[in-house]
Amino acid sequence: MILVLLTMLLLHLAVLVFCIIHLNRKHFSVDRYMENQAELPFVSILVAARNEEENILDCLKSLANLNYPDDKFEVLIGNDNSTDRTGEIVADFIKNMSSFQLINITKNVGSAKGKANVLAQLAMGAKGEYFFITDSDMQVPRNWLQSHLKHYSGDVYMTSGTTLSKPGNPIFTKMQYLEWLYLMGLFNTIDAIKPITAMGNNMAFKADKYFDTGGYENLTFSVTEDIQLMNEFAKKGYIHKHILSAENLSFQKPLNTIIDLLKQRKRWFQGGKKQPFYIWILFGVYAGFLPAIVALFIFNWQPAIYILAAKCLADGLFIRTISQRLQVRTGLFWLPVFEIYLFIINPFILAYSLITQKVEWKEREFTAQD
Repeated sequence: MILVLLTMLLLHLAVLVFCIIHLNRKHFSVDRYMENQAELPFVSILVAARNEEENILDCLKSLANLNYPDDKFEVLIGNDNSTDRTGEIVADFIKNMSSFQLINITKNVGSAKGKANVLAQLAMGAKGEYFFITDSDMQVPRNWLQSHLKHYSGDVYMTSGTTLSKPGNPIFTKMQYLEWLYLMGLFNTIDAIKPITAMGNNMAFKADKYFDTGGYENLTFSVTEDIQLMNEFAKKGYIHKHILSAENLSFQKPLNTIIDLLKQRKRWFQGGKKQPFYIWILFGVYAGFLPAIVALFIFNWQPAIYILAAKCLADGLFIRTISQRLQVRTGLFWLPVFEIYLFIINPFILAYSLITQKVEWKEREFTAQD
């Protein structure tokens, strides 16, 4: 048991050391869109909204506050058969904004369903050279558009940005914040080797390359439409780049309950089943580490304490590195609670995801590949 745990610890530490080295490297990018306002392209921001009356207003305010010429962007909001006041709130907010448009989505097109269906129909009427995607529970920074555009050089045709769960006082909210910090560091590092995921709430891509794929209406349906599109881009040789920067940092509303979290992660799990085998090995190491520690603690508590302390130290250093990069506060004194949180939540996510392929999202049921 000790040998198994030491092997898992070494794998864990090796991954984190590699991530920390990667995150501390200087990452150069072409800043051609920041220098001259005349060179800024016309872009389309696509927002899918279903029953988001509690969140949509803050999202729209952040989009209205963008530091970008008014005549260079449009915002298309797709109201996806909302049964609450989402459509009414949007209509009232944008009534004097010529660059904002509300579109009611009442039917499906092609193979698209849910969010993919909304984005497919918004894209059909969009005029931008670039498409930007964000969610109704998101708040983006003022330079959000430029923070993506500056990375488009060479064969880069898709970018995913930096998203954190909005910090707050409840312990569950703090845990989500730390977990998103952790995930952003992992995603950014792995993306430099081989992209495995895209950030569907903070994403951009060239419009013409999107239409080269046939659009969402012609793609095989997936509950993770962002990963599906990224994979289609990859098939055509279009490079995806994950951005980890304070300039791009956007915040999503934290989930309210453990059940909401399990539903979200089940959707990620089902939609990401086609990931390479080494990603599943990595997930297995993370999910199995703490249960193995408990088993060891029962039989021999002293090495268990040392191994757990080494893991906590490595995790703390990793999170601190990410928070410095993003210029945010960490609250590392919550790290022991965060380790317990991971111990509890990861096995539950795995079990909940394996029970059935049905995914519940936005009061609808899907399967991973419907």
